[in-house]
Amino acid sequence: MQSTSTCRLLCLLLVCLCCCQVNAQHATITEVTPLHYQFTEFSARNGLPSSEILSLHLDSRQLLWIGHTAGISRFDGYGLTNYLFARNKRIGRVFCFLEDTTRHILWIGSVAGLFYYANKEVVPVNFSEGNIPVYSLLLEGQGLWVGTGSGPAWLEAPAIKKATQKDTLTITPRILPVWRTLKDDRRVKRMALRKNGHLLIGNVYNAYESDRKSLQKIWGMSHSADLLNGISVTEEDEVLICANFSGVNFRKDNQWKKLPIPFLTGMDFHQEGGNWYYYNSEAIFQVDVKTKAFRQVLNIPYDHREWGSVFTCDKDGNFWIATHEGLLYARPEIFKSHLQEEPEGFNELYSIYQLKDGTIIAGANRGRLFKKVNDHFEMVWPGGKTIFSHAELKSICEMPDGDQWFGSGYQGLARLSKTGLQYFYEEGGSGDKTFLHMHCGRNGELWTTGDKNVTRIRKGKNDSLEFIQYTYRQEITDNPLIRSLVESPGGKIYVGSTWGLATIKDTYLELFPLQKDQSFSITDMQMTRQGKVWVATQGNGLLLCHFLKDSLVIEKQLTTNDGLSSDIFLKILVDKDDILWAVAYNGINRIEQSGNDLSIVAKDIDRSLLKGDYQGVDMIQDNQGTIWMATSSGLLSFDPLVYAKTITAPVLNIENILVIRDEQRTSLPLQHDVFAPASLSYKQNSLELLFTAIHYNNPAAVRYEYRLLGQDTTWIKLNHTRQVTIRNIPAGKYTLQVRAAAGSNQWSNTADWSFTVQAPFWRTGWFLACVVAAISAIVYLLLKQRIKTLRKKEATRRDFDRQIARVKMNMLRAQMNPHFIFNSLNSINNFILKNDPQNASGYLTKFSRLMRMILDNSRSEWVTLENELSALDLYIQLESIRFDNVFEYKLILDEDIDPAQVIIPPLIIQPYVENAIWHGLLYREHSGGILLLEIKRVGELLSIKVEDNGVGRMASAEMRSRSALKKKSHGMKITGERLDIVNMTYDANTHIEVKDFYDKDQRGCGTSVLITLNYIQNKMG
Repeated sequence: MQSTSTCRLLCLLLVCLCCCQVNAQHATITEVTPLHYQFTEFSARNGLPSSEILSLHLDSRQLLWIGHTAGISRFDGYGLTNYLFARNKRIGRVFCFLEDTTRHILWIGSVAGLFYYANKEVVPVNFSEGNIPVYSLLLEGQGLWVGTGSGPAWLEAPAIKKATQKDTLTITPRILPVWRTLKDDRRVKRMALRKNGHLLIGNVYNAYESDRKSLQKIWGMSHSADLLNGISVTEEDEVLICANFSGVNFRKDNQWKKLPIPFLTGMDFHQEGGNWYYYNSEAIFQVDVKTKAFRQVLNIPYDHREWGSVFTCDKDGNFWIATHEGLLYARPEIFKSHLQEEPEGFNELYSIYQLKDGTIIAGANRGRLFKKVNDHFEMVWPGGKTIFSHAELKSICEMPDGDQWFGSGYQGLARLSKTGLQYFYEEGGSGDKTFLHMHCGRNGELWTTGDKNVTRIRKGKNDSLEFIQYTYRQEITDNPLIRSLVESPGGKIYVGSTWGLATIKDTYLELFPLQKDQSFSITDMQMTRQGKVWVATQGNGLLLCHFLKDSLVIEKQLTTNDGLSSDIFLKILVDKDDILWAVAYNGINRIEQSGNDLSIVAKDIDRSLLKGDYQGVDMIQDNQGTIWMATSSGLLSFDPLVYAKTITAPVLNIENILVIRDEQRTSLPLQHDVFAPASLSYKQNSLELLFTAIHYNNPAAVRYEYRLLGQDTTWIKLNHTRQVTIRNIPAGKYTLQVRAAAGSNQWSNTADWSFTVQAPFWRTGWFLACVVAAISAIVYLLLKQRIKTLRKKEATRRDFDRQIARVKMNMLRAQMNPHFIFNSLNSINNFILKNDPQNASGYLTKFSRLMRMILDNSRSEWVTLENELSALDLYIQLESIRFDNVFEYKLILDEDIDPAQVIIPPLIIQPYVENAIWHGLLYREHSGGILLLEIKRVGELLSIKVEDNGVGRMASAEMRSRSALKKKSHGMKITGERLDIVNMTYDANTHIEVKDFYDKDQRGCGTSVLITLNYIQNKMG
């Protein structure tokens, strides 16, 4: 009885709700045909621990987080990663996710409490009260609202920091005080924030608004089944509430209105990107929250309509729908299949064309011709009438005069005019049986191409036709299959075939090489609105050409290296927007030129849309912009705008970085969910990088490239491999970069990671500096020791030399004394022989004084200049007496010189004075001889000059040679040797310079001896 009453009540409520929705005011239903979607189901069979999905979240890296009754699953397009425990704590039913980009954290609310995901780990937040269920989460500033089973709790920034540091939080005192007074259900299922800072809180049945001090109910369910499923706030600060049966509720004129969406059971309503979506049990709607207009964008498959929960939408336009029976993935279906079982032969097409009246016709095998009627195709003529009896209908063209031409595979040509069908076979003058392509020329002429000829058809008066054939000059050994023809701005005809490009010259086809030493097998050619020509090839990709003086030249070549799906193309089409569509065996490529850049996107064609692989393709774009592909395995169509919307670059994430050492792999730690720059030792110079590019539309089409900046700047292809291993990286600074593309040349974000490989210590600068310093120190010490040794040896040698020198000098001084004595005695002897006792006595007295002085000076190595001059004066007086005063003696002493303080080696002047007297002055023929002794200081030197005006050294030598006495003087020689010893011993810097004087007749007139030595003062005083 109770069950029957409940059913009646529910029925009554449903009727009332429908009436309310019908009477809703001012809401607009936009009639737009929904897109077709391809659905894929994920459940426990695909690796989900539970098929009952409660929450979904797409994070900033486009990773899909799935909350279910067993915990969490993360999906990256390739596989699922499941998290059922967080540090041995069971996660359980997951109700919500919230991404905190500031802290690089994903917050998670479950029946077991609050969790967060960071650095590849799910971590529980410890509450002192134990497990408190968390149903909703909301960020406000740096704080976090936690919707618990007891109410909304506020976690300020310090509390969040404490929670993430594994400390325990007490949650009960943090619950909003005014909420504690609520006698209603205190579970917080939904939360939102208004611009004025007011907090919107929803439990299962009602919605409330709070300014933190008070609590006001703003919405309540109309009956027990109308459960609240969502609260949202628009940019205009309008509050929208989604409920089970009342759908989307909005407030107008202080009254709650309902969006008149004609289905019940509202599951979810929220913003995705720049769009607002509403999900109910049967469809997903896009809603304009300003005008309240809405349009259906997706129909939920019937089998998944009853147990829905939430949904989300990714950047590629795919919908992810959570149900209690699994996850439903809805991807927009680009290509629409037009397979038909009837009429017979429709699924084997070879040509397609749109007539001037808008009718789309398609040619099939056995000459069948079909036309589009509404959403299906029918035979053009009833009764199964065909154009050709056996051959394929390969080409169609409608001429300006309304004639329709049809080309066959091997049964010639047909024309449909006002008078009916007319056939042209080889026997009838067409010159060929195969007509693969037709082109309406500028002059209204029809150009056709076949397997060996190009035919030009002119229409004359009275409907007469003229066929002009052009064939290759070369001998045809195999049919060239001429499939395309374009006309240059100057009217020059170019044809493309398996032999390459050719032009018409006279009545022949002449090969025209597009590239030197390169032949292209051409399958199709199409001209752009800019006057350029796209050329499709078999094996060489696509060529973009332009006309240069009416000659076709290659501007750019595109291959698989540039992002094309293949290098073999069957057909191309330039659409109304100048975008090129190129069909290969493995899909269709879209090439759009913008300036000098080319955007390339490739899409695979699901073979389930056709009856099998196709061998032939023809393409057109109809007046509505739809592109049609007639293939030998069926007919497809697609909207270029829908195709363009699916063009997105993948989002690349580095999943792991492993350091390889002795073949042991160690993961690097994460910081804020990213890999921070690292410094690695020289033993860690091998790495393995794992990465994932998220592209849900077609993950199998994703290809990767990487480069190691610091070693090379070239991108290295990895194809579909999602990891790279680099070994033996030299020491240095590097940045490893990875990028991805999904069936296009549009690359993803570049994921990069910087690192440094340290050099071995023996190759570091400090080590080399230490080595250099050590070697330098060793060399320095060795050199220093060597120098010290050498100096010691030198000092020993010098001491020894000095001792020897002193001995030698003593010997020389000993030689000087007898020398003086010998000379003086000679003088006394001369006086005695002359019987001059008075002079002899005076001379002897002076001689005695001189001898005493010589004896005194001989005992010392150095004597004062004063003593030396006194002895020298006595000597000169003796010599003057001896020689009857034949010369005059002059002494010039520098006033700056104190002879009592200056010291010199003894008896260094006397030998030169003696030499001046004996060998210079005595040989003068006339009186007036002068002996000059000049002593002065020159800087740090003492200059002693002995000068005479005698006969000079040469004349003296001649006179001595004629003299009977031939006296030999040893004084100067002995003095020179003494001075050498003085130099060696005392470093006295002595030097002797002898200079001769000559008169105008070049006869000797004197000699000058200059003695220089260091100016030394007597320090003893």
